Amino acid sequence: MPSRRRCCKTLCQSCKKKCSGEVLRVQDKYFHTQCFKCKVCGNSLAQGGFFSKDGAYYCTADYQRNFGTKCATCQDYVEGEVVTALGKTYHKKCFTCDRCRQPPPDEKVTYTGKEVLCQKCVQIPVRDGTPKTSPTTNHANGKIAVN
Repeated sequence: MPSRRRCCKTLCQSCKKKCSGEVLRVQDKYFHTQCFKCKVCGNSLAQGGFFSKDGAYYCTADYQRNFGTKCATCQDYVEGEVVTALGKTYHKKCFTCDRCRQPPPDEKVTYTGKEVLCQKCVQIPVRDGTPKTSPTTNHANGKIAVN
């Protein structure tokens, strides 16, 4: 959050005019309160909640739109605590086991080559989907016999 103070003999980083009265100090730079704005939309950043990149200042929405990372599951922007796996980024709540759809309780998962599985589900054997021969299947005509 920018700090407010009274200064003199200092130039505003935005308009290059002498700072007088109430100004903002942001990372050793000074701004008139009305000059501290988002580089993209021009909205005031004087109340805080901004990002800095390459010497420019951005509101949260514009920073995310231009530089943010989206969750691989829900496509919303991620910030704060995230999970990164297999080159993708997720909100913690969005990173779930492909079988039980629950977040892994111990954050340990196994990638099978097709699925990301929690430790509980990785123990469950996988059926390959091919019908097995059963004693009630009549192989001659492909119909199931009912006894």
